[in-house]
Amino acid sequence: MKAKLIILICLIQFFKATSQKSIEDKSEVWLGVITEMELGKFSIWNDAHLVPGDFTIVRTGLTYKFAIKKWQPKLTLGYAHLWLHSNNPQINFIHENRPWGQLVWSNNFGNQSILQRIRFDSRFKKIVDPNDLEQYTISHNYRLRYLLQYKYYLKSKQATTRPFLATSSEALINFGTNIKDNVRIDQLRFLLAAGIKKHNSTIQVGYLNRIKLDAKNDSKIMYHTLMVLYFQTIDFKNQHKK
Repeated sequence: MKAKLIILICLIQFFKATSQKSIEDKSEVWLGVITEMELGKFSIWNDAHLVPGDFTIVRTGLTYKFAIKKWQPKLTLGYAHLWLHSNNPQINFIHENRPWGQLVWSNNFGNQSILQRIRFDSRFKKIVDPNDLEQYTISHNYRLRYLLQYKYYLKSKQATTRPFLATSSEALINFGTNIKDNVRIDQLRFLLAAGIKKHNSTIQVGYLNRIKLDAKNDSKIMYHTLMVLYFQTIDFKNQHKK
């Protein structure tokens, strides 16, 4: 019931965002690699994403897995660096330092799974003065993100190769003194995808609809995105036992 309510709220925000004023449409490709290196109760999280013409981000973190079998909760704390494409020809990228943390929990039932994630970003952007490239200021704000994902496997857990269908929605909310009204929706994301999981590797391809709202005015951009993600889990503890 709670999950359905969250989806409904996200849909309401989606239609609200798309109904107000005109929206600029853009197409893009999103490529990502996500790895997790298992070390018993702890693991090391690494991921990298490239959206040509928009941004590149690398993220790392240390994850602790709680001993709650039903929900399999994991807490990660780490650091990320973002290279945001600049429209100013004198400035190639806007750099962002981003301490981050997330709590992920999931529940599996039969061939289905539901995953939920809360992520918190502390964003420090380096804003360079276009008239004097040696001068810059730091713009800071926080961002809270909530992701809800549903996945349906077309084969049972006993199968070596498991194709699946997936859908997810995510709301990203900025807040801080440099944000209009101090709190503002940053992005709304909706994904439809298909993929294949084989052993500890997964590849997923899908369509991501990403609506981005400007932090200081009412302009909006809707990105129609081809998203390709590769996931890899490496269990160092079991490999060492072998």
